[in-house]
Amino acid sequence: MSRATPWIAALVISVLANGVLLGFVLHRGLSQQTVEPPPQEMRTIIRGGFSMMHFMRSLPEEARERARERMRAEWPRLRALGGEIREAQAGAEAALRAEPFEPDTARAAMTELRQAREAMETAVEALVLDMIAELPPEQRARALEQGRHGPHRRGGGPRGHGGGPPERR
Repeated sequence: MSRATPWIAALVISVLANGVLLGFVLHRGLSQQTVEPPPQEMRTIIRGGFSMMHFMRSLPEEARERARERMRAEWPRLRALGGEIREAQAGAEAALRAEPFEPDTARAAMTELRQAREAMETAVEALVLDMIAELPPEQRARALEQGRHGPHRRGGGPRGHGGGPPERR
């Protein structure tokens, strides 16, 4: 096993976790139904990147509804991009496990995976930019802060029990 193999495996696992998280967040953002909060492990992953769930929750009601409509409209495209990521992940994983190991094949598979992830990131960035374009600076800053760091809870309780911004209680 080369020195890079554990790092490549860690990258693949991280990408898989991000794909699962993105699917969960997009599903939650599109759904009007109440869904249980993600398990503690997923909340930790959310804090490591950008949480669409926390971002969406922090938007004013009117902007949140427009954002949901925009996400519904983009869902087929995002779903297709998610499929491309899953296919690229499977290809990268197969290339990394292949015997005999072909570094050029693995490198090409990892490049394909990176490009698929970048396409998804670009699509999500465009969505976020569209969602915040008409917000006043304070609301825009708050929404982006919530997306990056999650809710700042008061009272230490779980969501809906003393936590979250006062206007959402």
